[in-house]
Amino acid sequence: MAGALGMYRMAFNRLKNAPSHSPASEQGELTLILIRTALALFALTGGDEIWIKRFMRSPNKVTGGVPAEQIKSIEGLMTVLRLGVRLSDLGCLSWHWSH
Repeated sequence: MAGALGMYRMAFNRLKNAPSHSPASEQGELTLILIRTALALFALTGGDEIWIKRFMRSPNKVTGGVPAEQIKSIEGLMTVLRLGVRLSDLGCLSWHWSH
């Protein structure tokens, strides 16, 4: 998932190997937001890693940037999360699975 989201492997491993992060801490909250972002994109695409990689690495008019770069800031991470959740809630890629 780290690769699909465009995260550096070492940073993702640090998150994964830091079970001491309390969800109430700032780092814990950011970790939860990152996980929600990954889950939203997974739900949106049915786990299509190729689509997720393309989405994360391509300029996006709706988010106003390249999502893989945007998630490096809190504001950008929230922007990508909001878009993923909205599209997933709307079932915007349902055509993807039927065609």
